[in-house]
Amino acid sequence: ALQQQRRESLAAGRASRDGAAADRARSDLQRAAESGINLFPPVLASVKAGLSLGEICALLAGLFGRHDSGARS
Repeated sequence: ALQQQRRESLAAGRASRDGAAADRARSDLQRAAESGINLFPPVLASVKAGLSLGEICALLAGLFGRHDSGARS
């Protein structure tokens, strides 16, 4: 039930955001990450444009990979 509510909330957020602004923010974030500059301003702009944390993290993980501490439980 909770997962379904989260999916619906995420879908509603994506539907209500300005798609062009979200696309620009995503592109700006990708360019910043590729150039090695401070990522805080474009991450903040991405959040303000309505990108989810998952979308931002997926973009950055696609460029930099994911950290694996090697710790296993």
